[in-house]
This record gives sequence, C-alpha cells and structure tokens, in this order.
Amino acid sequence: MTDSALLMLRKPLAPRSGREKLIGLVILALTPFFFIHSPLWLLNEAGYAINNLAHVVFFFLLTALVDGRIGLTGARAVLVATLAVFALSLIIETAQAQIGRSASWHDVLRNLLGCWLALFWLHRATPALWLGRWATALLLMAEVALLAQPVVEQFSLARKLPLLASIESERELDYWEASGSYISRSPEQASDGSHSLKVQLGEPPYPGVALKNLPRDWRGFDALLMDIHNPQDHELTLTLRVHDSLHRFGPAALEYSDRFNRRLQLQPGWNTIALPLQDISQAPQGRSMDLGRIQEIRIFSDDAHAGELFYLDHLRLQ
Repeated sequence: MTDSALLMLRKPLAPRSGREKLIGLVILALTPFFFIHSPLWLLNEAGYAINNLAHVVFFFLLTALVDGRIGLTGARAVLVATLAVFALSLIIETAQAQIGRSASWHDVLRNLLGCWLALFWLHRATPALWLGRWATALLLMAEVALLAQPVVEQFSLARKLPLLASIESERELDYWEASGSYISRSPEQASDGSHSLKVQLGEPPYPGVALKNLPRDWRGFDALLMDIHNPQDHELTLTLRVHDSLHRFGPAALEYSDRFNRRLQLQPGWNTIALPLQDISQAPQGRSMDLGRIQEIRIFSDDAHAGELFYLDHLRLQ
C-alpha cells in the first residue's frame, strides 16, 4: 500500500461521516464478544483463530477511529495510546475472569498489536515509523502462523478418520491433558503400532486424562472404540465421559445429565471398549448430543488408588 493511500485512510473523519459510522458500527458489533460466549459454530479451531484475530481487528479500528479524530502522531501519542490500550485490556481481561471466561496476557498483546498497526501504518512513513512497521509486521505474521497451526492440525486430524488418536509420535502427546495424573508416551504396551498412552493415576478427586484435540465430526459412524490395558492383577473401574460444544455453554452447561457417562469395568490385560454412537447421542437429558461438534473425551477414576496405571491406545470410530 502506498503512503498516499495510507494517508487517505487516516485522513481525519468528518463529523458523522459514513466511514466513521461504519467503523463505529463494526466496533459496537464486536464489543459484546469480549463478554459473551461465541456462537456454537465458532467453537472449533477455526473459530478460535477468528476470535483471536478479532482482538487485533477491534483495536486497529478503535485506534484508527481515535486517530482520525485527534491525530495520534509523535512518540508521545504512541506512548499514551499504548498505555490506554494496555489499561483497557486489563479492565476487559479482569471483567472476563469474573464472568467465567479466562483472562489472557496473549489477548492483551493482540490488543496492543492492533493499536500499533494503526499507529505505524496509517501515517506517512518516517525512519522511526518504518521500524515500527517492520516490528508490527513480524508480530502479525507470527500471530497468524500461531493461529493457523491448530486449524491446519485439525484438518490433518480429520483426514485420519476413522482414527481419533494414536500415540505414535511425540506431537500426539500434546493432544492430551492430564488431570490429577501423570501421562507419558510408552512402548511398554501397545494394541496398535508401537506406543500407547501411559496414565498413572494421582490423588482423588477424579484423576484421569482428556483428549481435547481430536476430529470433531463423528457423523456417519456407528461406534466409538478404544483399547485399554489394565496392568493390575485386579479389576480397575474407570469412567468414560464424552461431551459436545453445547455442554459448555448450553442451558445445562457442565451438568452431569448433559453429557455421556459410562463406567468401565476393566479386567487385567487388554480390554476393547465399543460404544454405539447412538448411545452417546441420546445421553444428554432433553436433547441430542451434536455428533458434528464433539469437544472432548475424558477417562477418569473416582475410586482408584493413587499410583494405579492404565494404558490407552487406538481410539477410533467405526
């Protein structure tokens, strides 16, 4: 983009101009999403990337609107704008933490990046501004690459269907989240390939493991299968839980009755678990689980002793 075009973009807006109204409407439309949950169709890797980039867009437009009114030029203006956006970001993140959303320093950085893009790219270039332009361009490229990674990864996972998870690479270990337990990629036991997920249960309550990065769309399949090895010389009881996106934000959010729960009685040695997807779909009380937006598989214990083990392998659909 040429400097003349950039100057046209930052030309002070006339009172109540169409451009000002349009930017204002976009800002107003985006503002509620700092404090409400995203629509269900955005609760996936692509949606998370869009939400995160919206921080950059929002503060770029907000800074451009203020710049068009009062002219944010000079080092002092850059410093004041940066401090103002930083303070506003802290207020937003603190408010989000009070309404059940997670606060994030990364979101603060995204807000600042949007501000800096407007400050450095909507003015005639000087040596100092070029330094800012290069810095913000690099930050933006890094941010886009970081946000694109889970989208590409989810696409790759979807192509592996009917396989949901194996533990044949170190990278796949990152798809799992331990909760009150210790997990590792182990060659000690494997029902498929050469490795499995070794889970050592910790102290109550509910130690276990969750698969959070998995293909989301289970439509067109009939059953969920997995292999679990019980190395103890006695029966091990675990609970398998599956939930969809609506379970987090729907009318019965996080309620036990709004997800699929099944107790597993594991005999010593390998156990193959096969669960009809119809059972999973019909599990939530008063609704059907959305098999196109599966969010998580969790396996945990409510009565195992700390230190007991199990090995998990070859999660797949059929």
